[in-house]
Amino acid sequence: MRIICCWDNSSPKNRKNTKTISNLITIFKIILHPLFAIFIIWTINNIDLNITETTIMVASAPVGLMALIFSSQYGVKPDAITRVILITTIMSIVTIQLSGSLS
Repeated sequence: MRIICCWDNSSPKNRKNTKTISNLITIFKIILHPLFAIFIIWTINNIDLNITETTIMVASAPVGLMALIFSSQYGVKPDAITRVILITTIMSIVTIQLSGSLS
């Protein structure tokens, strides 16, 4: 995700492009990442859900601040990643509760 944000921010800026990339990252992090973790844990490894509850909750957590720190260190505009951090933090209030209630 960090690479996508840095690539997007190094290209000519427009507001629609920033919104598009931040929406894609948000969908991946909040929806697809937890579902992929559940699929891997249940299908491939066939592990009990009580053991893997923490892993699934971490998968449904918001985007971390490391990408924002990297963008400021390397001179990249942090528009897309700050938007993603805000949206995923708000949405993770629901997703963490849902993933915690699976067991």
